[in-house]
Amino acid sequence: MTPTPSLLRRDFLKQIAIGSGAFGTYIMPRIARAVETSKARSCIYILLQGGLSPYESFDPKPDAPAEYRGEFKHASTSVPGVIFSEHIPLLSQRLKNRFSIVRSAYHPSPSHNEALHMVLTGWPCPDASVEKKNRNENPGIGSVIAKLRAPNKPGLPA
Repeated sequence: MTPTPSLLRRDFLKQIAIGSGAFGTYIMPRIARAVETSKARSCIYILLQGGLSPYESFDPKPDAPAEYRGEFKHASTSVPGVIFSEHIPLLSQRLKNRFSIVRSAYHPSPSHNEALHMVLTGWPCPDASVEKKNRNENPGIGSVIAKLRAPNKPGLPA
């Protein structure tokens, strides 16, 4: 039997560094061009904490059993295969490519406070609680946008 040459850790890291550098020189100019030609001028971030139910608004389940489906009818949108509740018909007609709906959000905690912290910051905060006054060390999405956005449009709604 002939022994197979093993890849040394140092050689492996060297190859990774070379590959990363080559990839970076290829992709970075493309990213810069995409940022320069971006047409987006605004972003509305809607977080309905304890508000509108998904299956009664943006994610109705018309084919689900009655106990899961909800009592409202659904409306077709301008995007094939995407349906909304009957109560937001104008939004469903103007959908096109103007916004994104995240239907796959998940968090492992049964606590709404901890889940809200994760949604707003991207970081878990075990035992998040108003009563305990846990210290929030991670900035929320609004803080990040305020920090990174140029101050060319003062007076944006909070």
